[in-house]
Amino acid sequence: MGRSADPPSLRAAAACALLLAAAVLASPAGGATWRVAVDGSGDLPTLQAAIDTAQAGDTVLVGPGVWSWTGQGTGDERGFIRFLDRSEGFVVRSEAGPAATILDAEGMSRVVYLHGMNHITFEGFTIRGGEAGDWGDRCGGGFFTHIAYDTIRDCVFEDNRAEFGGGFSCSVSRGVLIEDCVFTHNESTRHGGAVAFGLSNASSIVRNCIVTDNTAEDGAGILSYYSTVTVDRCVVAGNEASVGGGGILVCGEGSCDVLRSTICGNRAPAGDGIEVRDISILSCEKSIVAFNRGDGIAAAPSATAVVGCCCLWGNDAGDALPPGAVDGGGNLFIDPFFCGLEAGDYLLRSDSPCLPVNNPNGIFCQLIGALPEGCGSTAVERRSWGAIKRSVR
Repeated sequence: MGRSADPPSLRAAAACALLLAAAVLASPAGGATWRVAVDGSGDLPTLQAAIDTAQAGDTVLVGPGVWSWTGQGTGDERGFIRFLDRSEGFVVRSEAGPAATILDAEGMSRVVYLHGMNHITFEGFTIRGGEAGDWGDRCGGGFFTHIAYDTIRDCVFEDNRAEFGGGFSCSVSRGVLIEDCVFTHNESTRHGGAVAFGLSNASSIVRNCIVTDNTAEDGAGILSYYSTVTVDRCVVAGNEASVGGGGILVCGEGSCDVLRSTICGNRAPAGDGIEVRDISILSCEKSIVAFNRGDGIAAAPSATAVVGCCCLWGNDAGDALPPGAVDGGGNLFIDPFFCGLEAGDYLLRSDSPCLPVNNPNGIFCQLIGALPEGCGSTAVERRSWGAIKRSVR
């Protein structure tokens, strides 16, 4: 006897399922892509127009060139590029990377102003020439973000200026991620020369970054003020503060976890490498704090500092843990043996005690510092910051 036909209801259900599957396969994986070119020949005439048009899930793809305040003609007192009170997130990405894609505010205002976004990913730009004005309380010369949880990736911040956060400023955030970025020659007239976090209990992360040659009154490298911040696998070197916190400053009721980082050659009257003030909390683990021009780590009596599996050496005011600090064990007080200290190369020599193979606490502490082995037991030639940055990743 032959097999009976399926009931009409089953045949209809099967047809609907096939149509639904076909629709899913035919639909795009993401949102729209808006391409913009510096000469105006893209989908929209300016970068600002593309940002104003983009919706949740979209990508704004930015062509190479110098995108300047005068060339784009879209800046105002808030900033050259603005994200305003949008409820959903999207991606703004360069096609050719930061060396070829430059956003230059030409000293007219800050470069990027972002307010009230759920999540923006901003990737692959050089951000320069920003000057934070009265709008936004003179915060964030390069990039200002407020009430957001953004991702800033593979960017170079250079020659930006503000009162708070010369390169980058974040306040009242829901957790910001900054990774694979370089901050150099940014200036704060008060707090946070390169990066400043203020009044934010959500945990923000600075990861795989190079922070060098920035200046401020307080916290020339990275500042955590009443904020929770993790600094992970970063090189913080050659920054200078006129009051305190040459490399990193934690103050107010701030909290900072410094993990697998290299804090070297910073300068300040107090806390040249890292300073912890007020009732703030520092946890420093698997990090090198070396050759700073005064204190390696300084902590106020009211502050909490926990230091473990760190290498402290060559700091001009001595390498001892600050009074009252908690010794987490595994600390070394010996030369870390950089490949080229004078040349600013903080990769490790093959005989460095910070490598697990040479460290008696190697299994427990693993690698100490931001960078791995990069040369034999003798120093190597000078490396560019680009080459060192690639080693951080």
